[in-house]
Amino acid sequence: MLLVVFGAGASHDCLPDGVPYGDWQPPLTKHVFDLTRSNYATIAGRYVGSMGVMDQVSKGLIANPKATLEGELARMMARSRTDNELEIGLLAVQFYLSHLFRDCSTGVLEARGRLTNYARFVRRLEEWRTDHDEQTTYVTFNYDTLLDAALRERGSLEEWDDFVRPHRAYFKVHGSVDWAQRVEVAGNPIGRNPQAMIWAAPRLTRVKQLDAWRIRADPGVVDMDDAIWAPAIALPVEDKDELVLPAEHLEVLKQRLRQVTRVLTFGWKARETEFLKLLQIVPVGVPVHVLTASPAGVDEAAESLRMAGLDGPTTKTAMGFEEFVNGGELVDLLERI
Repeated sequence: MLLVVFGAGASHDCLPDGVPYGDWQPPLTKHVFDLTRSNYATIAGRYVGSMGVMDQVSKGLIANPKATLEGELARMMARSRTDNELEIGLLAVQFYLSHLFRDCSTGVLEARGRLTNYARFVRRLEEWRTDHDEQTTYVTFNYDTLLDAALRERGSLEEWDDFVRPHRAYFKVHGSVDWAQRVEVAGNPIGRNPQAMIWAAPRLTRVKQLDAWRIRADPGVVDMDDAIWAPAIALPVEDKDELVLPAEHLEVLKQRLRQVTRVLTFGWKARETEFLKLLQIVPVGVPVHVLTASPAGVDEAAESLRMAGLDGPTTKTAMGFEEFVNGGELVDLLERI
């Protein structure tokens, strides 16, 4: 079984043939709070409470050049356990991220009629899979729906079971802009709109059963089935990252990791501790191919994977996702495996 893992670098580099992104190129993690972009600032302004968190993160990054957005957010999450106002701000940021990456997805998919580097990659990989009677497992840390759109060319993703077919499974381990999770509210009822939910953040508890998850088109819709729903996405934090997906999907993922025979990663820094722990399930000696746009990024990801237990032969390629998909590297790789 082939395991393919995507990080932010793949979505950032997803339009082929020099097609312009306009205002909606999916950002790398370090740029998600860049409020100098007017479209980002407009979205943040819709969710009162988000701006304060984003400003604190930005100031922390300016004060300490070695700091990371993920590290700053991790510190805020730790503080939010005793700071209700910060908890409100962090939920507002989740709404912001869900809205931002939904708009990025829509903008990119409209740029060239849904033709992306993801679409080309999936088509070629799935042709290889059927020719060799293989199985594929896709994992993404991205909130956007760009890989979803590519996989929908091969079959439906409208029901939860559609994500975990035996021949091809797809796991969004940090959630998705079109996923929602039901919440229970302690105390008085709240208004059924995003801002009312944000103000009530300290009183909310997420329900984790599968029937408490929904696939929805608009992250602004919080009132469905006579219940209240929050964005089902993880905040990008360092070290103590949270896996946000239905528990049933997580169990299937664990089963599939035990059957992996090769690993490919694209645009992923391999810093997410919880997923790296899961990779300990992968059999010993499995070959690994790591691709990021920078040599330093390739080395960092490869070392993280080695430390996680992926000790098989490792190939490192410093190359953007577009160049990999549209040049000869992808074809060469599939021929080798």
